[in-house]
Amino acid sequence: MEFKDIITSNLENSGFLDRIRAELRGEIFESVKRDGYSLEERKELIEKDIPIAQLLKDFLEKSSAEHTLKTFTGETTVALDKIPIEDTLKKLEIKQESSSPAIYELIRKFNEKFKNPN
Repeated sequence: MEFKDIITSNLENSGFLDRIRAELRGEIFESVKRDGYSLEERKELIEKDIPIAQLLKDFLEKSSAEHTLKTFTGETTVALDKIPIEDTLKKLEIKQESSSPAIYELIRKFNEKFKNPN
């Protein structure tokens, strides 16, 4: 095995290359956004997708997935910071604990309802 292959393998196994790729994607999308160009494939999230995007953003923030969050927000055309997540949580009847992602409560409620359908 060549030195280059060993280094590449070690960086892949440690997750370093994945983090760099995610950060690079995020920077590319931010750059495109900043420069005022629009991507043909990017479309506004429709209203029913906003809660999903908010729950994902909340999960990524609370999981410290900074590079993934940067990529996600770069690819999302909705300004999620301008839409309070509290409104979505109220509609979904979710009481969020500040330390854990709201999606955990949604899954817990789903499992509870699935076990007790009445």
